[in-house]
Amino acid sequence: MEDKLNATDHTTTLWENLLEAEMELLQHHDLILRQQHLHWGQKVGYDWDHKGDLDTIFFHATVSRRRHRSNIKHIHDGNGNILTSWEDIGEHLQGYFSDLLASKEPNDPSNFLEAIPLNMISNDDNLSLLKPVTHDEIFLTLKTVGSLKSLGLDGFNALFYNHFWDIVGPKVSTLCLVFAFLFISLKILTDLEIQNISLLGKKAWELLSPTSMWAKCMKEKYFPKTDFMRVKCPRSASKIWKDIVKLKPFLDMGIRWHVGDGLAIWAWIDSWVPDTPSPLHLRVQPSNCILNRVNDFIDPATRTWKVANVMSFWPSEYVARILSIPLSVDPHPDYRLWAHDKYGHYSVRSTYLKVHQ
Repeated sequence: MEDKLNATDHTTTLWENLLEAEMELLQHHDLILRQQHLHWGQKVGYDWDHKGDLDTIFFHATVSRRRHRSNIKHIHDGNGNILTSWEDIGEHLQGYFSDLLASKEPNDPSNFLEAIPLNMISNDDNLSLLKPVTHDEIFLTLKTVGSLKSLGLDGFNALFYNHFWDIVGPKVSTLCLVFAFLFISLKILTDLEIQNISLLGKKAWELLSPTSMWAKCMKEKYFPKTDFMRVKCPRSASKIWKDIVKLKPFLDMGIRWHVGDGLAIWAWIDSWVPDTPSPLHLRVQPSNCILNRVNDFIDPATRTWKVANVMSFWPSEYVARILSIPLSVDPHPDYRLWAHDKYGHYSVRSTYLKVHQ
């Protein structure tokens, strides 16, 4: 029908017969369009055709029905099991896409390197890249920065430095050159990693005795009924929490317990005997020993060590050290000490020096 309309020669509109034919074609074309609209309106539903995009009861009921129809009620995992709870479904989906998007860390990159031409960087380009940074390069780089962009940490923008470069240029260039040398140096990069471990370890140390608001929130969320050193990291945990939990072995090597009432110390797991290897050195609990906590080796009446129990279950090199630990007359709760600080407090400096060694 549209082809016939387009084929009509409008220059002959003076002829009455052609005018009548054109009008009939236009009317017939409009009729077909109305029939087509009616057909699709009946097919998708009259209400949706007229009210689908309006804020009406019909719209909200339709959306709710479609949401209910699109709801995931259960899924099949890789082992053929049917997961129905929201927690299991969410954990499975998160684990699936985490494994899908995570790097497999290929050990042999030769397959990728073979596709890279060896002459991508010429000798002249390599020499240019290896040249030390100069004052002129710093000034040229400064000119590429937008003059009125956001301010730096000192409160000045690039326009200030461009205008007063004759005054501040030498000091700024010297500072940039020192920073470039430190950043490029592999030793400094390693030191930065150690510094990050020391700083993040301080946050992990706060979780051992949570007093701050953030530490209490973390404890309530991830380990409400246990201790931080015995918590397991769920796959759904945040990135920062996973990084903190990774520091547990590092903390374990520096934590030493001060014996009070002995109720919080696991005798065969925690490090509480002075001048002994770290907890990573396995101390196997004897099969005939049912004493699990340090409190089990202390006489509560006399506040002294149960010598018979200590000598029966501990190796000879541990006995003298255990019996030399003083016990207070008034028992107090056990608490942790940081072995790398003379005062027993965790500090970034002492940790940095220890890790650097």
